[in-house]
Amino acid sequence: MSNEQPPRDDDQDNSDSSYDTGRAYSSVEISRRVKGSRLQHTEGARAIAERILAEVIQHERDTAARRAAEGDPNPYDLDPLEKVRDIADDYDRHKATGPEALSDLLDLLAEEVLELADVRALRTAANAAADAMGRLALDAREKGMSADEIAAESGYTASRITQFIREEKQRRANAAQ
Repeated sequence: MSNEQPPRDDDQDNSDSSYDTGRAYSSVEISRRVKGSRLQHTEGARAIAERILAEVIQHERDTAARRAAEGDPNPYDLDPLEKVRDIADDYDRHKATGPEALSDLLDLLAEEVLELADVRALRTAANAAADAMGRLALDAREKGMSADEIAAESGYTASRITQFIREEKQRRANAAQ
């Protein structure tokens, strides 16, 4: 005598959305089921997606054309400091994670990302940014930002921002004489 139960109608569903309870599935099986159950794109959805993509591409072209007309030598680089910000963010994140993670990042930067000329350019740009900080701080303050807000955004302390502002006001006063 067998302990098997006769199959029920709902047990015989072999569609991608049916799962046998109590059974472990491999990641390959799960992936196949998910891929098989994706919704089919309708013609209307496809047309909307194509229209949105066309608008985005046209906006990028218009932006690049405007930047080229303004003399930008690299008009498609929509955020010229993106790579620098990525390096800075990665550095902060890896430094907070620990010395081993930081060492791994520094190895990557030295082996694959930076060249000696890049280091020189970054150091010179850092000096230029530091020298411009008084002007930036005073301009931001005149636009209504507090010293604390400027400090949070720039990475300086609020007291250093106040000092920058004071020095920049003095510089402007001396230049006006």
